[in-house]
Parts: sequence; structure tokens; C-alpha cells
Amino acid sequence: MKKVLLPSVLAIAAAVPSASAQFVINTAEPESVVHIGVRAGVNVSNTSSNEQGFMSDNIYMRIPHWKPGFSAGAVVDLRIRECFAIQPGVFYSTRAYGFDRCSITSPDKNTSTVNTTSADLTSRYIEVPILLSFRVNMSRNFQLQFDFGPYVEWGLGGKEKYTVTTYPSKNVQKIERDYFGDDNLSKKFNWGFKMGVGFEIDRHFYVGAHYMAGCRNMATLNSCTDPAAAQDLKAGVNLRNKSWQFTVGYNF
Repeated sequence: MKKVLLPSVLAIAAAVPSASAQFVINTAEPESVVHIGVRAGVNVSNTSSNEQGFMSDNIYMRIPHWKPGFSAGAVVDLRIRECFAIQPGVFYSTRAYGFDRCSITSPDKNTSTVNTTSADLTSRYIEVPILLSFRVNMSRNFQLQFDFGPYVEWGLGGKEKYTVTTYPSKNVQKIERDYFGDDNLSKKFNWGFKMGVGFEIDRHFYVGAHYMAGCRNMATLNSCTDPAAAQDLKAGVNLRNKSWQFTVGYNF
């Protein structure tokens, strides 16, 4: 009897880890390949800039500000395996960011001019990400998803608002113009990479957090509103979009 029981117990013990691993990373074919989901949420956005590197002749400081926006859209989940999917999507997003900038120029030893700029910038985009999504089952009703892939986006519109103050004259200049275009701050087309994690609950409910890193230099030759620094910045300023997105959704 012992000779029969011992191999049986060992076989069961060896099978348990294997079954557990197969449950966590389920490589089986899905019952249904195509699933549609809706997403909505908030974002916080900013830009990466090399402006300070172009201000060698000035005393210069730039303080960027992250600001909130909104995003909503839909995704198509193409499930290749239970543990892997390709997920294209389309989103409408509003974004905002700002900065405070100060530059000091000294034409001679006895004269200094201080220019301060306060900026508020808003924009609207259509985003099309295509993500590779790797899934891990944490329980029967809870799945962890790791997402990574490229995205493209197209600017629909936006506004630049600046308040430029010059000292010691205390001259104040208000500037408002469109955000996109060759004569404005930013180019319309952008591309980059999107990455993050998501949680699917009870096979339908979704919560996600993703980071979007723009790869294209979005700056035009008119990306500077500080007259004292404009010529230096036109030589090669870089502006790259970056954004955090936090979404909830439902998968049908």
C-alpha cells in the first residue's frame, strides 16, 4: 500500500505548481478573440525642454508646471492568447501645461533688463496607440496587464496665453495665439511610446495608469515669447510632449 501511495502523493505534489503556473500565465487560446472596451479618465501633462542650454549669455530660470486634462476613447482587444493581446485604440484628449520663465540680460555693466514670462498652454489631440499587452492572472477575477507600444497623435487645436513683464520699465505685454502651426508654438503631428499597467476586474471592469513619452521635437521656430531670448532659442530649442494618463473603463 505504501509503495502505491508514495508515488501518487509525489505525482500530485509535482502537478500542483505546474497547474498553478498555467493558471497565472494562461497560454490557452481564448474563447473569443475580439473584445471592445471604452475608457475615460484624467491626465497630467508637461513638456521636456532644453531651453536653458540655449541661454549661455543670460541668467536664466524656467519652472515648468504640470496641469490636468481629460481623455476618453475606445480600444479593441485582439486576444492572441489568454496571456497576450494586441490592443489598438482611439482617444480624444485635452492637455494643459504651463511655465514661469525669467531671464536677465546685461548689455553693459550699468544696465540690466529682466524679462519674466508666465505661460498657460492648452491643446487637444486625437491619439491612436497600438499596445502589446501581457496578462497575468492574480486570481480568477483579477488580472494584471503590462502594456507597451507606439502611438501617433494629431493636434486639433489649442491656445497659448502669455504674460510678459519687462523690468525696470514694468512694461506688461499680453499675448494670445493658436497653439499649433508654423507661426505658433507647436507642430501638429507627434509620435512616441506609451507604457503602463492595467487591472481587469471580473473580466469587465478596468483601471489603468500609463505614461506617454513623445519622441518628436514639437517646437517651431516661433517657440519663444521672451524677446530677449528669442534669437538664441530659435537656434535649436527642443520641446517633447509627456503625459500621465489615469483611466477607468468597461470591456464588453
